[in-house]
Order: sequence, then structure tokens, then C-alpha cells
Amino acid sequence: ILNRRTAALVGRVVPLDRAIVNGHGRVQIADAFWDVTGPDLPAGTPVRIVSADGMALHVEATQLDAAG
Repeated sequence: ILNRRTAALVGRVVPLDRAIVNGHGRVQIADAFWDVTGPDLPAGTPVRIVSADGMALHVEATQLDAAG
């Protein structure tokens, strides 16, 4: 059941609750906090969940603006 829950999060874009430092940070989704791994980024940065490994989510930076 947990694997289905984490798999359902893949593709979502959420802001970092806690900055990613040395590859580790945190996001909040609904009322739950999730540990994330990815490139070092400041808190508040929107990130896309690209995969899940147990209780940890792997994220990457995403661009929400249309400047590109």
C-alpha cells in the first residue's frame, strides 16, 4: 500500500519545506512530511517528484515560469 502511495506522488510538483543540503531535504504533501533526495536547492523551490524509494522521494528542480 505504501508503495502505491509513493508511486502516486511521482510527477507532482511541490515546494521544498526544508532546503536540500548535501542531497537531503523535506517536502510537505497534505498533512505529511516526506524526506527527499536531490540536488541542493533552497527552501521554497518548486521540485518535481521523479521517483520514490521506500519513504524517500527523489526530486529535481522544475521551472514553473514560461521564460524558457
